[in-house]
Amino acid sequence: MHNLLFLLTATEFCKLFPLYFFSKNDSFVYNFVNFLYVCFMKLKFKTDELEYFYLTPLDNLAGKLPFQKEIIKQFKKKIQLLISVDSVEELRLFNSLHFEALKGNLTGEYSIRLNIQYRLIFSIEREDSGDIVIEVILINEISKHYEK
Repeated sequence: MHNLLFLLTATEFCKLFPLYFFSKNDSFVYNFVNFLYVCFMKLKFKTDELEYFYLTPLDNLAGKLPFQKEIIKQFKKKIQLLISVDSVEELRLFNSLHFEALKGNLTGEYSIRLNIQYRLIFSIEREDSGDIVIEVILINEISKHYEK
């Protein structure tokens, strides 16, 4: 399993939250803690292959691929979406994703649609350290829907 930590740069943060972060009514510590809460989403890949698909530019993917490049392109887009939401519950706002909790032997896992045929399967862990709760998304697999 591999971890990736996504942080906004200070410039990106200030563009998103200029008045909030620099408010004179709040203490620096309070703002810093909220900065950390807002600014990072932890992402883990279950396999090196999934991490390779995400990190490698589409044109640089080498060898025989287990999926069409269009599927990998959609995989990359959906990972970016997972990173950008504040909470996994926000995925329910995107009807086209068909975000759902899985049942049966996949209980505890969730899926979103890559296309009509393929799904991105992931699980959600929560790390609670005091006032900060971090949602950790574990990317488990790209699955061909109905072929399990």
